[in-house]
Amino acid sequence: MGGALPFFGLLLAFLFLGLTMFGILSYRSQIISEGLKELPETIYRVWEEKDEMGRGRTLENDLGLNDQSIWCHTHRMYLIGSNSVRFPWFIPKDFPRDALMKPDREKLLAFIDRINKDLRWGWIEKFTFVLVKVCYFPVAKGYH
Repeated sequence: MGGALPFFGLLLAFLFLGLTMFGILSYRSQIISEGLKELPETIYRVWEEKDEMGRGRTLENDLGLNDQSIWCHTHRMYLIGSNSVRFPWFIPKDFPRDALMKPDREKLLAFIDRINKDLRWGWIEKFTFVLVKVCYFPVAKGYH
């Protein structure tokens, strides 16, 4: 099956197959986009602090991301950093402002401040780690 004619015939067949698949996927994408036009444009809505009647309310046809529907995500905390002398671990304070009521938010911020204080390296820890790393490098990873 060698030669120029079979090669270009096979190339033309693959080109036609690729264009057909592209057309089908484009049509399907257009149908999906038309169906999404009915959804609200704002996905994230925040309620006023004075009105907490909406907290905990979930509706089946409401696809918006409200503070009351993401309460379980606000307590997910991540350690950022590399636990090194220059960049120790810390817990960031970036969670949605209205996700917690004010007393709970203050408790969470106090907890984060207390943990971040414990995660920082002390000067003795920094000194001994650098000393071990300079004097006997193979032990430094275990000490770290």
